[in-house]
Amino acid sequence: MIDEADPADARGGEIERQRRAEASDADEDDRRRAQLQLALDTDLRQREMAAVARDFARVERPVGLVDRRHVRLPSPKPGLSGDSVIVPAALALWQSRGERYSDGSREARLRPIVLSIAGSDSSAGAGIQADLKAIEVNGAYAATAITAVTAQNTRGVVAIHELPADFVLRQIDAVLDDLDVVAIKTGMLANASIVTAVAASLRRRRPAILVCDPVMRSTAGSELLPADAVGVLRDELLPLATIVTPNVFEATLLTGIEIQNLDDATEAARALVRLGAAAAVVTGGHLPGAPGTDVLAAADGVRTFAAPLIDAAHTHGSGCTFAAALAARLACGDEMSVALTRAKRCVTEAIRHGLPLGGGSGPCDALWRCAAAYAETDRS
Repeated sequence: MIDEADPADARGGEIERQRRAEASDADEDDRRRAQLQLALDTDLRQREMAAVARDFARVERPVGLVDRRHVRLPSPKPGLSGDSVIVPAALALWQSRGERYSDGSREARLRPIVLSIAGSDSSAGAGIQADLKAIEVNGAYAATAITAVTAQNTRGVVAIHELPADFVLRQIDAVLDDLDVVAIKTGMLANASIVTAVAASLRRRRPAILVCDPVMRSTAGSELLPADAVGVLRDELLPLATIVTPNVFEATLLTGIEIQNLDDATEAARALVRLGAAAAVVTGGHLPGAPGTDVLAAADGVRTFAAPLIDAAHTHGSGCTFAAALAARLACGDEMSVALTRAKRCVTEAIRHGLPLGGGSGPCDALWRCAAAYAETDRS
């Protein structure tokens, strides 16, 4: 006896086939729409970049920074609502690279360049070494000019050899005369003569983006900038800064304001802007009453950036990491608020993944994600 197929089952199978066909058609439509939107977005981005480049072609180009044509920003001082000053700068620089490198493959590998002017840490937790890691992991290429060589470890600074100011300038000139630097970040400047020389160079070079990290002492408490140089930094370098990034201790020395709470930090940030910085962020890792809260001030207002405070012993280099990450994100074209958010996230995770090295405060680890990726590759 031959079993006959149930007509209901046949109808159900046909309905299921139709449903799958319709779902496949819908997926294909979604894919085509996504491709079309991507093409439109790409075309719009290219048009925007071309328009920005045309605008910058009409800007005066003194001897200074960025490419052989030395683009100069209409205003070097973006605030909270001045983000548009930074973004077109980065777009224009990318456009100029596209004109210089037309082979496609080389252009695709280029990243914005950030020059870090700072001291060397032999334990590689802070200073230039921390800057290199934070800049690279945040999408930019790091160039350096060394101001001082320190013998230090996780327990503290053993000795400091300050380089001659004229040799610091030779390094800066060597980089800027050849590389298309988008942003400059300053850290440990060691003494008043180096501060004065660097400030004079930057006034002449007119960098599009300058992130000033007023490094004054190490995590372990060692002095990295003598008292006579603090006033020189405040008077000569601060007015050139796109943004200055002091911690509570440094903000107090620069402004004379004793910071005991969030209101004090806000007043100190505003005072730094009055001293000439386009913007100031007082970092809150040591802020009483609101630990983990950074305060940003600019000409048009104040904003706070909060994150849970991580109770961690290994924070060596956290200030350097934050400022370097900020410089990299601004160089990549982020608006100020976006760059600050990403830089804060970078240093927060670096502290969370701090390395328990040595007998003191180990380094925060900006490269933790890279290390995890390599470990995963090894397992696969």
